Amino acid sequence: MNYNISEKLKSLKPYQPGQSEADVKAKYNREDFIKLASNESPLKPFESVVEALKKSVDKQNLYPDPLCRDLLSVASNYYGINENQILAGNGSNELIDLLIKLFCNPGDKVLTSKGAFIAYKVCTQANRADLVEVDLNPDHSISLENYSIELEKLKEKNELPKIIFIPNPNNPTGTYITEKSLDEFMSKWGGNKDLIVVVDEAYNEFVSAADFATAKKYLHFENVVMLKTMSKVFGLAGLRLGFLIGSEHLLSYVHRIRNPFNVNALAQVAGAAALNDQSSIDQIKSLIISERDSLEKFFTEERFSYVPSQANFVFFDTGMSALKAHDYFLSQGLIIRPLMPYGFSKHLRITIGSGEQMDEVRSILKNFKDWSKKQ
Repeated sequence: MNYNISEKLKSLKPYQPGQSEADVKAKYNREDFIKLASNESPLKPFESVVEALKKSVDKQNLYPDPLCRDLLSVASNYYGINENQILAGNGSNELIDLLIKLFCNPGDKVLTSKGAFIAYKVCTQANRADLVEVDLNPDHSISLENYSIELEKLKEKNELPKIIFIPNPNNPTGTYITEKSLDEFMSKWGGNKDLIVVVDEAYNEFVSAADFATAKKYLHFENVVMLKTMSKVFGLAGLRLGFLIGSEHLLSYVHRIRNPFNVNALAQVAGAAALNDQSSIDQIKSLIISERDSLEKFFTEERFSYVPSQANFVFFDTGMSALKAHDYFLSQGLIIRPLMPYGFSKHLRITIGSGEQMDEVRSILKNFKDWSKKQ
């Protein structure tokens, strides 16, 4: 049957998640895999979250609060933002999709960077809009200068994008944008009524750089919004929960197009419990930053080519086909992420795991270095 599907959707390549343990176990006939491919928390959910979920399980015959009032009250306190400026979604991906659906007609432009979170591209194409990607800097960091240059070109042609996505820190490279650079960009484009600037801060809890600033300081511009996720430091990837933070006026339109009950009841309960558990948040942050520093020290000592990270992963150059290197790591019981869909043919991304996991990772990486010399 010939369906009447647009050419944009016919050519759409679906988002490719990291390989599951089940897939790899079946292929390699082994049980002892370490999965560090999807930037998840290496620790089980906080005890406070588990207890809150246990108390809520017997209420799942009822629909969840469509306005997420209890959750947003806690989130408001955690982020220091008025409740009316926060909207909860079924993960950041839903919120990305809603923003494009809200602001873009077919053929409108969405601007982001090459080597950025691939959901921007997938959601843009799914909504029949056109993606414009600027080049990264030579060190694989996001270039706001290139954003501005491209915006000026598009402005001259009266083709300004409806939405700009700025990931900070960036996935998958782990780089960040300095406060000075973001200040300069926002001084020019913040407040522009013709476009929406979305700063995606999925990984900002792991930043240790002194010259980093969250986009909260730019929220006086009505065209600036922030994305937050509870899949990383909060350890709730399985429950799918994210936040969109911006002006009450803008969020009122997002409310109109989101599905009712888009955040399930267990996610709401778990999210509130996690946000209230600062000691557990601090524990996972400390673990990740410490283990990330140790891995980067190892990479330096062993002369691996890598990009210093401000996220919960490290992006490194294998020196060969990423698929070939990836297959080697799988054979050794390590699941990490190849990045060909992002445009990187030789790089892999490794999520930071527990101390025990990272000890094993360093051993596997040493063996890989010896093996790669023979290839």
